[in-house]
Amino acid sequence: MKSIFHPRIQTGEAYYSAEDDHDTTDVSDLQKKEKERYAKNSKKRLWFNRFARELVWKIGHWKTREFKQFIDDFNPEVLVFPIESYIHLNRINKYIIKKKHPRVIGFFNDDNFSYKQSKEIGYKLHRFWLRRSVKWLVRHCDTVFAVCPKMKRECDKEFGINSIVLSKPMVCNTEFTPYQPNIPIRLFYAGKLYINRDKTIISIAKAMKRINENGEKVVMDVYSGSALTQETIQAIECSSASRFRGEIPYSQVFEEMKRSDVLLFVEDLSEENLAARLSFSTKITDLFGSGKCTWAIGNNDLGPIEYIKEQDAGFVSTSEDGIYDTLAHMVEQPDLISQYALKGYECGQNNHNVDSLVEVFEKAILNKM
Repeated sequence: MKSIFHPRIQTGEAYYSAEDDHDTTDVSDLQKKEKERYAKNSKKRLWFNRFARELVWKIGHWKTREFKQFIDDFNPEVLVFPIESYIHLNRINKYIIKKKHPRVIGFFNDDNFSYKQSKEIGYKLHRFWLRRSVKWLVRHCDTVFAVCPKMKRECDKEFGINSIVLSKPMVCNTEFTPYQPNIPIRLFYAGKLYINRDKTIISIAKAMKRINENGEKVVMDVYSGSALTQETIQAIECSSASRFRGEIPYSQVFEEMKRSDVLLFVEDLSEENLAARLSFSTKITDLFGSGKCTWAIGNNDLGPIEYIKEQDAGFVSTSEDGIYDTLAHMVEQPDLISQYALKGYECGQNNHNVDSLVEVFEKAILNKM
């Protein structure tokens, strides 16, 4: 925004080492405010705001002297970038490609090209202009990576290419250890509760309340730093077996995983928000690598849900009735929990092996595909 009114504003400086004399002002307050702003706007995204932001970026003076100098100094031989949902970021990559002619490797980690995520007019208008920038980038890519098989299928069909599946690897140095579930069975969730994930957690809590009517068979601990209303927290804690714990340090997440029997991967159950329909959460390989059972819950059209279901790598529920049925199935046959934990672990070893994925990426970099 400032560059519109001050075209000569300095936008960056060279940074070479930690010994350089730089301003080390504490930015914790700024980070906190930014987090609160993000939480507020993540609940309901206004397309007017998105258009306004793209307009400001377009008319702003982003091709600054500092930026051009950085590109010239770095002089990339290979350009690796995510093909974004922001037209401006795609515009920057287009500029670099035209200026330096590097080998180009694009990466789709979200549905940034179809019209299937929403029926809103604002979304479709923005998507029309976004697709123009995406198509140009794909045409100039030497290699295109897709984050999951569903993404690859739709991406290849849309652009007439042969993309390569590349997801986050499963980093695990321990062998799988079978386990007997606790009594009661412990469910665990850690993560954000935006885009209706809170409603999915509430649906699980309600199903647990029914299951536990004649004795506590299942408990659930929910950890999240998301800003929730008191009403939402009370709905999650509709019984003593379901507890909202607030934020948890990342270093403690894996310890809690070890103490749990079933790890929850939740998305929106409805068709209101299909933002994750072609995505593949980085959390999934962490769940597989933990050696614990994964329970995926969300709309059937979402990439992560479809993937876990196709691979038979965990329990999958795609409706509120399905949540209750799956929970009852776990309680009646607890041995299935350890069996699905093994299936998830083997899926991670077979499809997300770190050595195999690194080899695929290195071949793309070295032009050996």
